[in-house]
Order: sequence, then structure tokens, then C-alpha cells
Amino acid sequence: DQPRSRGLGDVYKRQIDSQALNAFATPGGVIGVNGGLFLNAETEDEFASVIAHEIAHVSQRHFARSVEDAQRRRIPELATLLASIILMGTGSDAGPAAVMAAQGRSIENQLRFSRQNEAEADRIGLRTMVNAGYDPEGMANLFDRLMDLSRFSSRPPEFLLSHPLTESRISDARSRATRIPFRNTPDSTTKEYNLMRARIEEHYKANKTDAIAEFSRRVNQAEAQAEEDVARYALALAYSSDNQHEKALEEIDTLLARQSNRITYLVSRAEILIDARRADEAYHFLQRPLLVNPDNYPLLMARADSLIAQRNYTEAVAVLDKMAQLRPEDHNLWYLIAETQGQAGDISKVHQARAEYFMLVGDYRSAREQIRYALRIEEDKGSNFCLLYTLTLPT
Repeated sequence: DQPRSRGLGDVYKRQIDSQALNAFATPGGVIGVNGGLFLNAETEDEFASVIAHEIAHVSQRHFARSVEDAQRRRIPELATLLASIILMGTGSDAGPAAVMAAQGRSIENQLRFSRQNEAEADRIGLRTMVNAGYDPEGMANLFDRLMDLSRFSSRPPEFLLSHPLTESRISDARSRATRIPFRNTPDSTTKEYNLMRARIEEHYKANKTDAIAEFSRRVNQAEAQAEEDVARYALALAYSSDNQHEKALEEIDTLLARQSNRITYLVSRAEILIDARRADEAYHFLQRPLLVNPDNYPLLMARADSLIAQRNYTEAVAVLDKMAQLRPEDHNLWYLIAETQGQAGDISKVHQARAEYFMLVGDYRSAREQIRYALRIEEDKGSNFCLLYTLTLPT
């Protein structure tokens, strides 16, 4: 969720817990990505194509331009509609047809502008992909899969409702990709991407017994070590979700025996221990990895979770504060800090953390209220001038 500067202001990515295949860009440089995108983007190149496309929407100000276009067309379209209504009022048979034509013209203009934006986002997105080291063919490959999904479904994927897809758009993406110089590799998809796909797939499996059976089958039928590792990782998570924690630990330990320093495995082992109510063991397990990677965000979050599970809120806050220094723009982190400070009994810090949270989500009125609450508490405590100054409301 950290901002990524790309010469167009800050860009923020937000992960949304939804199986629906969708991604979108909003004003302010926020790009939303549904979990369902991981399930349908089989390669990292395909996933990158969607992110690059949405970044192009942000960089080209498509939302703002669409608003400007609507405002520019409003008066002429209203005048045309009014003339059609007047014509209909005269009793002319052409009146109703004129009204329908005026409405149809308005819709056609909106669709034409939308198609132009999508084409521009595809074109710029392809260049962004190549500059980032991804295969531009991934865009057309994903388009092909989405087109197949729409053909065999009564309702097309949510992504296609806001990103219309046609055969000409697919062929244009493939044609442009072939003209962009790129050194093709047999498989540029990283193991980490496949592990995250497996994690999300397991997350959305409602029946954990069936999930265990499915992932066990994949482990047994895997033809390559990397394929087996990904399946075994999903199996470990499924066992944990089914409260079979010893089996989950057996599977994750098998993976750690092959790659002892992979962060994903280390964090997942700690998560399994916490779920098994062995938080103290998880805390001590994370000590060595954190010596090697002291600022690693997932490891720090796992340590904070282990401390919260042990109700050691004071030390948990210290870890979370360090994380806030690493990711000061993470509103979810500030929300967790506020909750943990409440458990630790520091009400002033609760309000201060809530103020940070509200500012990051754009609710400045609530942020000011929280700062006022914190100021009252600190003034009653006779806090030092420097602390009170940091809490002073901006003019």
C-alpha cells in the first residue's frame, strides 16, 4: 500500500478482499485490485498488464478527462434533448424518435470516449510493462482468457463491465506487443507470485476438506519441484484453516528444509503457530529471521501479531510504531495501532493514531476531533511543550 512515484504523483495500490475479477483506478492515484485478479491472472506478466493498464489511467487523467468531457457535452446534449421534447409537444410523429435519437447520441459519445481511454491505457500500459521487465504478450493472453470467460458465462467478469473488451482490442494488443522489442524468457513468473496465488486460492476455498484433497492431489501429481512447493504451501494453509495445525507445520517445515530463508514460509509458520495458540513459540521463532531482516514488514507484522496474541500490548505497540516509520502512509496500520494502544491503556495515543488514520482516508473533520481529544488528555496530564506542539491543530 506504499506510494510508488512514477513522475505523475504518488500511486497507491489497495488490495480488496473479493473473488470478483476486477481492478480499477480512482482520482488521487489509488489503484484497487481484487483478490480475484490473482485467481485469473495465471502468470505474473498477465497480472502486471492489468496494473500497468490502471497506472496508465492515472497518468493520463482519464477520470478527470471524462468528467471534463461530460461537462463539455452537457449543454449541447441538453439543447438537443430540449428541442426534441418541444418537437414532441407539437404533436409531430418525429418527436419521440428525436428524443430517443438524442439519448442514443449521448450514450454513443460516452462509449466512444471510454473506448478511446481504454485503447490509450492499453498502449501506454504495454510500454510500462516492458520498461518494468514484463512480457507485453501477457496483456493479450489475459484478454483472451477474459473473452473465453465472458462467452461461457451468463454474466461477464466484473472487470469487463468497466473495461469493454472486443476482438479488435485483443488483436491490437497482440499486434503492438509483437512490435515492442522484448527479450522473451521461458517463464518470467516468479515462484513468489505463484505462492501468493496459492495463498489467495486457499483463502477463497469455502470447504477446507475439499481444499485439502485438491492440494494433496496437486502435490502428488506435480512434475517439477517448484510446482510441488506451491501446492504444498497451499496444503499447509488449508490444514491450518481446518485447525489441523500439526499437519500444517509438517508441510511448512518440509518447505523450510528446502528454502530456510524464504520470508513467505517463515511468516506462514509463525501464523500457523499463532492460530494454534502457540504465540510465545511464534515470537521466539521469529527472532532469528528478524536479526537477518530487521525491517522486513511481513516479519514485523507477524511479531506484532504474536505479541498481541500474548496480550503483551506494550511491546506490540513498539513493534507497530517501528512499522509506522517504515510505512507512514498505511492507514490499516494506524487503525491497528489505535486498537492496540487502547488495549495497552494509552488513550491519548489511541486518539493520535486515529487522527493519523482519518487523515490518510481523507476524513479531516474526524482527524481534527481526535487531535482535540488527545490535546485535552495531554493538557490534563501537564505534558511537555514539545508534545503539545506536535498535537497543535493546523490553522
